[in-house]
Amino acid sequence: MQCRHIREDGTRCGVTFGLVEGLCWHHDPGRAKDADAARRKGLKAASQTSRRRRGGTVKTVDPTDAPGGPPQTAEEARQWVAWATWAVATGQIDARTAREVGYNVRAFLTAHEKTEMEAAIEELRAHSKKIREDRGGDVE
Repeated sequence: MQCRHIREDGTRCGVTFGLVEGLCWHHDPGRAKDADAARRKGLKAASQTSRRRRGGTVKTVDPTDAPGGPPQTAEEARQWVAWATWAVATGQIDARTAREVGYNVRAFLTAHEKTEMEAAIEELRAHSKKIREDRGGDVE
């Protein structure tokens, strides 16, 4: 026997065990509280299992132990990556935190490189304009 509940898409519920009057406990209004309690208990257990699998709580460090504030240059960004590598290897931070550091350093470097390229383009435009002016050409 199969649960007689019909889903919105027209298919039947596939549960075949624990039926009372043709309904599984998920679809039996009389057992809704029990089903909700079991769902909450399952979510809590899954969360605890996931946390244990990750090695417990997230490990971060005091800002004074991190390398001198947020990076302002590509070299400082490289120092952050080197520090995060060392910190995760020595257990000061967890791997998840190290991945976040790496992600954010990569985002910083992308923005930093874009800023440097924009400055170089402006410098080339100014140089090109000067050359045209020196030759008496059209300046636009």
